[in-house]
Formats: sequence, C-alpha cells, structure tokens
Amino acid sequence: MTGGPTIGLCFNPWPRKPLAKDAEISWLDATDALYWKTEENKESYTGKIVTLYQVCFFNVKTTFSTVSPGTYDVVWRLKVHPEHKGLTNLKFTAEVIEQVKKAPSGFKGYNKLETYDSNEALFKDLASKYRWVDLTLPFKITIPEERLIGDESTWYDVEVKIFDHSGYWKSGLSLDNVCLRPY
Repeated sequence: MTGGPTIGLCFNPWPRKPLAKDAEISWLDATDALYWKTEENKESYTGKIVTLYQVCFFNVKTTFSTVSPGTYDVVWRLKVHPEHKGLTNLKFTAEVIEQVKKAPSGFKGYNKLETYDSNEALFKDLASKYRWVDLTLPFKITIPEERLIGDESTWYDVEVKIFDHSGYWKSGLSLDNVCLRPY
C-alpha cells in the first residue's frame, strides 16, 4: 500500500451508515463514566454523532450487509478536536467476508482484509482543520461476483473498524458516519 488517506470536505452522495445508530462502540453511553457519548448535532447527516471523551480500549465497528459487486473506497466522516490525545496509533480496517446460507462442511469463503495504520501527522492535520471531513482510506476494497456453493448463492458483507487496544488513553474525536463509495 502506498500513500496515506485523502481528506475532503463532506458531502452526501453515497449511502452512509450512521455510527450513532448502527455501530458497535465499546463503552458507548456508559452510565458509570463518560467515555463515548451519543450527541445531537445539526451538522450530522442523521442528526446524531458519537463523541469520544476518553477511553483506553478504543473499538468502533459496523458492517455493511450484502454489498454489490464492484470496487469501493472506505470513507469515514469525522472531526478531530485540536486538543486530542492518544489518537496516533488508530488502525482502520475493512474486511470483505463471503457468506453463504448453508455452508458445506469445511467451507472457506473469500475473505480479504485491508488495514491502514494511522500516524500522528494525520491527526495533527485533521485537528488543525477542526471541521467535519471525509477521510478516504488509502486502499480500495473489491467485492467479487456472487457464486454458487452447492445450491446456494454467496453474498459479501464488509466489516469496517477503527481500533486501538494499546492501553493509552484517547480523547478528542467525533464520528458521524462511514460509507463505501463506488470507485
């Protein structure tokens, strides 16, 4: 993989998964402490965002089900606070997972994992903008055509994640949504 992610201003031509509704986020809206919080936001396409106040175990995941064949960019809509902390080692991943309703014994479907390891320069740049941006990851994912396994057709899901389980405290990030943009 060459290069880094590209940063653009947000606009909404593609279907997006709202993270406040559709994501699995460790420690979201916990009652005993303020880690991640769902918040109303007029700049959000859906009216709600998730904001990171502080966590050690950073884990955000969502799945796009039954994705059509083609090539896609993974685009996260996010905002980084100028006084963020610990975001330098976040890993962004996208995994294409082949599914079949009745898999025969020993079935090993097509799985492809792409990863981008972020760095301090990226978050410093995003924090200097302190506005919502579309962060396009520096890889493409390809969804193959469906195939027959026995009498069953396959389909493909795409799981996208941002995570860092290093144990360092992280703060100062807001997430709105993620999309798969046809390439």
